[in-house]
Amino acid sequence: MKKARQKTLGCILAVGAVLLVLGAQQVSAGPLPGAIFTTLEDGSRVNANIYEAMEDVYLDGGPPQNAPSGAAGLPEGDYYFQVTDPSGKVLLSLDPVECRRFHVNADGVIDYVCPATCMDKIKGQMVEVDCTHATGIDIDHQELGAITVQLMPYKATPNKGGVYKVWATPVDMFVGDPDMGTYMVQTILTGANSGMAALFSGLAQAAFDEALTYAKERIQGGMPIIKHQNVKLKLFKMFYDDTTLTGAEVENYLKRMPKN
Repeated sequence: MKKARQKTLGCILAVGAVLLVLGAQQVSAGPLPGAIFTTLEDGSRVNANIYEAMEDVYLDGGPPQNAPSGAAGLPEGDYYFQVTDPSGKVLLSLDPVECRRFHVNADGVIDYVCPATCMDKIKGQMVEVDCTHATGIDIDHQELGAITVQLMPYKATPNKGGVYKVWATPVDMFVGDPDMGTYMVQTILTGANSGMAALFSGLAQAAFDEALTYAKERIQGGMPIIKHQNVKLKLFKMFYDDTTLTGAEVENYLKRMPKN
């Protein structure tokens, strides 16, 4: 079983010597000083390349093992990360970008993951859930407050060699407002729900009106079929099931029915 999982994952290609700013939703800019790399939860390996499971891959930044403090340190500030295919054109990270925000301290290491929530569908209902990424302790630079950040969740790469790439972007260079993600999802769902309710209520009303018109015009046994008691009852049930009736509406409906 382990071999099968390992073959599926293949090699994980991490961003090595420099921090790049790239991607469809990011500002294209030159390389920044510092480095990010993939590792295990405890930061004990640098760019391990082959991982037994996708859950085992963590992001680390700044000085690698046995390097002095500040070596390859990232500029202090907040960043977003993403997992892509090797070309950077196919986004593999599955959660909203605001869930992938981390902070780099003055020593150039990742020391904090920003708490975040997102909307998720659970048992048919959209609910707000915690999407903060799990973290580990970087044992090589624990004195600097360094941590590692789990990259999951992300999809399997389409690359035949099982290769991935990890990117990081300074928050102030990111195009768009990540905080609008949850708001937009809620807005779309609200609009869709109310729109569908209005649409299908309108369809039900149109179907009833068409049935009522037909019942008045269709002659059977020398009289319009609406004069038959069973047809009247079916039409009334159809109207009652598709609408919320008040006393006035029931009275108005009965006035529209022909008298015997």
